[in-house]
Amino acid sequence: MKTIKQFSFIILALLALTSCKKDDGEVKVNSSGKLTATTSTFENGKWVSGTFEASSVTTVKSGNDYTITAKNAANDVITVVITGATGVGKIQSPAVKWGYIKGGKDLVPASGSQSGSVEITASTANSMIGKFSFDGSGGAVTGDFDVTF
Repeated sequence: MKTIKQFSFIILALLALTSCKKDDGEVKVNSSGKLTATTSTFENGKWVSGTFEASSVTTVKSGNDYTITAKNAANDVITVVITGATGVGKIQSPAVKWGYIKGGKDLVPASGSQSGSVEITASTANSMIGKFSFDGSGGAVTGDFDVTF
């Protein structure tokens, strides 16, 4: 069941990405980068604080749209979806979304009620560095990323 939920979440993220207009017609996928975060999630009737350090990061770039999927050693998954990034700067929701699967439970679905921002602090044709802060119905997360694509 845990694997099905994780797979379903990744498929939904990829479907959302492929339905977006592609500026340059090229899709790049790379499994290289870092993502760390501080998390606060509502589980079993209480708020739980934690940290997240990715053991693997995959970035999908299509035009100016990016999906960063990070998985930690416990197979928890944080996904950051950025729409319309054009360089260094801050992007607010709804142009950015996030999801968090912890222990096989989809605590913060990317399609759910949420708000937040991503600040891109450095950007090249093949890499991006930034930080993010999100709140959703099932939790909150703040962190940073350094990815190539």
